Amino acid sequence: MSNSFNLITSTLGNRFEIQQYFALINTESFKLEIKKDLELISNGSQNADRFFEEHARYILNLNFDQRQKIGLEMWLSLLEIINLTDKSIYESMHKGTVFYHTGIMYLLNDRWTEGFEWLDYAFEQDTKNKSTG
Repeated sequence: MSNSFNLITSTLGNRFEIQQYFALINTESFKLEIKKDLELISNGSQNADRFFEEHARYILNLNFDQRQKIGLEMWLSLLEIINLTDKSIYESMHKGTVFYHTGIMYLLNDRWTEGFEWLDYAFEQDTKNKSTG
């Protein structure tokens, strides 16, 4: 389990409260756990897809209304935190999973253009990842 996802589940457990989640992911302790995860991804000890799939499990456990309202913000916040933590790892890591889920969240919010753009980004990431190994 990734360090950052472990912090979320150990702090929030199975209950989900929007304000607590966003308060947690904006703490220095969460950013430190993200940094540890990125180091593991960078050195090959952790898979980027698995990292995002863990976070997807938490988001997908929300009921449909919650997911539609805040799922998009959750994915975009996670991407922003990763980018701000280590831009070079963000640029090189595979983000097909998170781009796919972000696209779906846009579609659920009737934002069709952005949704299909993000799904295209996901396809590009998967194609690039497949061609490079």
